[in-house]
Amino acid sequence: MNTCDKCHCYTRSNSPICYNCYIEGKRYIEGFTNYSFEKTPLKFIKGHIGEVIIQNLFTSLGFIVFRYGIENNLTYINEYLSGSDFSDTELNILTTRPDLLILNKEKKCVYFTEIKYRWNGVFNYEELGENYKYKNTFIIILSKYGFNCIKASELKEIGTISGRDSKKYSLSENKEFNLDIGFVKLLEEQSFKIYESINTITLI
Repeated sequence: MNTCDKCHCYTRSNSPICYNCYIEGKRYIEGFTNYSFEKTPLKFIKGHIGEVIIQNLFTSLGFIVFRYGIENNLTYINEYLSGSDFSDTELNILTTRPDLLILNKEKKCVYFTEIKYRWNGVFNYEELGENYKYKNTFIIILSKYGFNCIKASELKEIGTISGRDSKKYSLSENKEFNLDIGFVKLLEEQSFKIYESINTITLI
């Protein structure tokens, strides 16, 4: 049984301080420098919400979607990879697997897609990692401006995509996917409300 050094309540965390004490500002514990709560849980929740929204968008329009990312298939193994015998190249290929694999039955085409949430719509190629291998992956960015879509190879050339690029790179206008524009717009509106409510409640 583990208890918080500050409030002495029970916690399953291995950290000497519970999350409640951590967010109340009682962060300092003598001799303790590695805070497991530094990665805000809501960051991951927002990311997963984005994946679910895009997954449902495509499945509703007749595509077959597989959750392909390492966080979906190898949730518990990720933290042990750094101590493995894999080469840097092997690790990179494994840990940068795109989030979704989308199958278009009519065209008999398969697409890799990486889903990113950025409220301001700004996403830089370097965020994919220095040795990102999936050049033909479609990067889909959810933001307050809607859903943008750009290939990793093109993003590498321009460096950054922003909310100002929403018209040029709009997912609803993407010729490769040829989606129902009205349905995409509907989900964009719903997505905006979901993320706006989260941002309002948490003030982050």
